[in-house]
Amino acid sequence: MRLSLVGKVAVLMVLLARGGYGIGATENRFVSAEPMSYLFVNEHGRKKPLDTHARILLKKFSGLQRLRGLSAVQWFTEVIFSHPRVVHYPVFRVREPELHAALTSEKNGNRFSFKQLQSSMPKLAFYAHKYMRIPPSARTDFQNSTIRLFENLSIFVDLRETFS
Repeated sequence: MRLSLVGKVAVLMVLLARGGYGIGATENRFVSAEPMSYLFVNEHGRKKPLDTHARILLKKFSGLQRLRGLSAVQWFTEVIFSHPRVVHYPVFRVREPELHAALTSEKNGNRFSFKQLQSSMPKLAFYAHKYMRIPPSARTDFQNSTIRLFENLSIFVDLRETFS
């Protein structure tokens, strides 16, 4: 019998619960995300370890392989189990200076947390959908960055809502 990702995660949650563990039980207590690494994800017909999927997503969002001492799988686990602190991690990279300026007047580097960008999502959605109608070869860097940021935020929201 083959289990879907949801089924495998459910089994993992039962195993963790039997061991007395809780995902993000306290600020300083971490559950090992290593067992999650061995699950497989089917993405566009290709099976790959969850560890690989998590690293690809974190790299896509931030350009990093680790975030604040967390491995990609630890970060991914916090995202899918909707840990409250995950919205504060500066994971969304914005390289385009004009987009950075449009989002905030703060000079806080080129990475933003979901919490910082959440109020901008309706505006980002409006412009991203508008820019998607432009042929890719005719788009500016600003337009491509807006689309990429909106897509990354949408993936993040989908992941958080999948298991919550």
